[in-house]
Amino acid sequence: MDRGAVRQTELIRVLDLDPSTVTKTLQRLEQTGHVRRRPDPADRRTVLVEATDESCALHTAVGEAWGSLEEQTLAGLGPAERTELVRVPAKAEKNLCRETADRPDRR
Repeated sequence: MDRGAVRQTELIRVLDLDPSTVTKTLQRLEQTGHVRRRPDPADRRTVLVEATDESCALHTAVGEAWGSLEEQTLAGLGPAERTELVRVPAKAEKNLCRETADRPDRR
């Protein structure tokens, strides 16, 4: 899922988070070697963010761990049971979203 470098403003928009929250998070990720930030050569006012090789390797390892956990958790469940296990919480989430959609404090 590597999309290469993306604009920090695009991350803020997609994540729908406060810009200061994203900036602080990116600073921490940069300090730990998980992302690289640099000025956009086409627009020096814009910051580009990209994952490092280390974070991509971590992403792969975490994906494998989640896959293993999922298989252990769902062992013994048939295809219909697995489908139902996903369907019911998704329906509950949809109901909650519909009920709270008009609330002014909902972001």
